[in-house]
Amino acid sequence: MYTRPMTPNFQALHKKGKQLLAKGKNEEALKVYNDLTTEFPDIPKIWNNKGVALLRLAKYREALFSLDRAIKLSSKTAMPWYNKSLVYAAIGKYQKALQSVNKAIKLNSKIGYFWSHKSEILVSLHNPQSALVSINTAIKVDPKNPIYRTLKSQLLVTLGKYEESNKELEALVKISPNLGLAWMTKAMLLVQLEKLNDALIAAEKALKLEPKNYYSWYIKGYVLYLLKKDKEALPFLNKSINISPKPESWYYLGMIQMRLQNYDKSITSFRNALKIETKPNPNTLYNLGTILGYSQKFNQACKVFTKLHKIDPQYYEAWHNHAITLKLVGKPKEALNLINKALSINPKSVMSLKEKGSILRTLHDYDNAISVWKKALNLSPHDTKIHGAIGESLLRKGNYKTAISYIEKAIELDSKNGNAWYNKACALSMLNEIDPAMNALIVAISLDAKYKEIAQKDEDLIKIQKSPRFLKL
Repeated sequence: MYTRPMTPNFQALHKKGKQLLAKGKNEEALKVYNDLTTEFPDIPKIWNNKGVALLRLAKYREALFSLDRAIKLSSKTAMPWYNKSLVYAAIGKYQKALQSVNKAIKLNSKIGYFWSHKSEILVSLHNPQSALVSINTAIKVDPKNPIYRTLKSQLLVTLGKYEESNKELEALVKISPNLGLAWMTKAMLLVQLEKLNDALIAAEKALKLEPKNYYSWYIKGYVLYLLKKDKEALPFLNKSINISPKPESWYYLGMIQMRLQNYDKSITSFRNALKIETKPNPNTLYNLGTILGYSQKFNQACKVFTKLHKIDPQYYEAWHNHAITLKLVGKPKEALNLINKALSINPKSVMSLKEKGSILRTLHDYDNAISVWKKALNLSPHDTKIHGAIGESLLRKGNYKTAISYIEKAIELDSKNGNAWYNKACALSMLNEIDPAMNALIVAISLDAKYKEIAQKDEDLIKIQKSPRFLKL
């Protein structure tokens, strides 16, 4: 029961408020509804619309107050419960969002977007199977709404049902060929199916239909990134950021700049992604730490990796790269602890076994280095660098004949391995095989001129440094 009659002035203001909301003029709409709730404090739809304006302005606490007021005045009206669910979803309180939307559905189960919203909440609660049931209900309630079928297709992708999703989208784009969201979803599905050229075509169609949507620009940039067309991808990701800066756009912009070796720009992009991520993305932190290492900003890199270890202690690549960083700053013992942590997570990582051997070699622990590299060799028997590393360590130990067998295997696997040819020359020199040593050294220098200068002072080559052929180098 209203305490005051709804006068013509009320009707005009209410109409104005609705029009302002429809146009997205939320600040102006809020002013209208502030006046209306002051003059007519017991009309639930006014409080509901005020709650919507506040929600859109991200004034969530005030929005909840307004919607609770609407519910108190008319508890059997579905819309305030639905809008309350939107507020809770916006602030990440998904269980409360689910309770509110369920209440709305209980009051009115014939509104498709209630079910669609419930589906989105269930996805956020990591319950895609139940989300699929909800979106199917939305389609049943409103079969002509193409958005629901698009959302269903996205869910099928989440569930790994790519072919079903593709069939759904094929049917949808025939019925609604001008629905940009469908083409965006199709592009991302084709990415999952590794049909990148087809994905690019779908992304281009989405962009033509939705040129003001940041996601259209993002998808095309992302597909171009996957196609390794980095310079072509840059303007699309930048445009996406100009429309609406999102972490995924900044992330892939950082990845592209890293591949282009624009390290400072890459660092800036990853930092911008982290600023707007709700929670720090481990991949963003990992790539930021890695690129800081490439840029020789080792202390900053270590800080980033340390943060990542706390967020995701099972991210073994982070332990691996952190170990490399510590080795580069002259802390091999600390590096050894971290590489052991990486190997405790992934004991069959050839990459980490190779790095552990390298760290042990830095510590002059050649026996253990060789032992670790042999484990790596069992996993990757054709890795020329491992054969070469074992050969070089055996050379340092004075086991020249055994060293040569590993070095020659490295050369067999990669005849352009200059370091292996140089180490072969050193081993042969120590065995007093002057001509074969010179032959190997000449090949090493032909592959990389730096070995000519190195050879002048290398004690392993002392036996050939006075030979005529050496003096002619």
